[in-house]
Amino acid sequence: MNKLIIAIASLLLFSCNSPKSTKDQLLSDIANSDSLFVMKALEDAVKKVGKMKERDFYSAEYLFPDSLNMDYIRPDLQVKLQYGFLFSENHKHLLVECESEIIASTNVFLLKGDAFEQVILSPETYYVQTLMSYVGDTIMDINGDGLKDYDVMWYPGNGCCRRNVHKVYLLKGDGSFTSEYEFMNPTFDPDNKLIRGVTYGHSGSTAELYKYKWNGFDVDELEYISHIWWDEQQTGFVKYINNDTLKINKIPEEYLGVYDIEWFIGDDSVSL
Repeated sequence: MNKLIIAIASLLLFSCNSPKSTKDQLLSDIANSDSLFVMKALEDAVKKVGKMKERDFYSAEYLFPDSLNMDYIRPDLQVKLQYGFLFSENHKHLLVECESEIIASTNVFLLKGDAFEQVILSPETYYVQTLMSYVGDTIMDINGDGLKDYDVMWYPGNGCCRRNVHKVYLLKGDGSFTSEYEFMNPTFDPDNKLIRGVTYGHSGSTAELYKYKWNGFDVDELEYISHIWWDEQQTGFVKYINNDTLKINKIPEEYLGVYDIEWFIGDDSVSL
């Protein structure tokens, strides 16, 4: 049996009776060696693409085997490469996605001269520690400035409520990216520079609708909408705008296209 699986099973079995530091140290040791594994895979990917950087486009998928001779056998990494004018007509980027049964990492490099510079370093997500699941990624204009941005989607394994987590990186004119923005259950509207979505909360109860607006690289909070309940009966909604409140009888039409609107409404058929 895989030694890593044995270690994790032992950890889960005895963590209730073991000092917290013992559990944390084991997870830290696993994470550190896995981080080195990902770093080796990234170095290998950059080396592969470096030989063909004159191409306008290149893509590949392959398994990167564990050759680090660590103290446990880990699953091979599934590596996906995309290279070329992915985000801009003026800059070439290399997108590297690494994923296995226990770890996932997405990284973007910018070709500057003859060398690659890492411009997005996505922290490795360890399924053992965070129970986060990597859902996928999208290249699209998110803030309405005409430049293609990078959106990485995750779904946490723990929690009571709908939790589509989007980690967003906005492209800058020089080919680099902003630091990470994180949104919960968002629907992006780049034409109007808006983000509408549903906050983390119970369906039909504590979950709220929200609307944000891009202001350059800043995000302004415009409004929230909550349910009004009285004597276990819903009597409408309340809209919060700055420090003002306004009672409304129905959900504004602009929110009806939000991906997770059914979670806010409280449809009994909705699942996580």
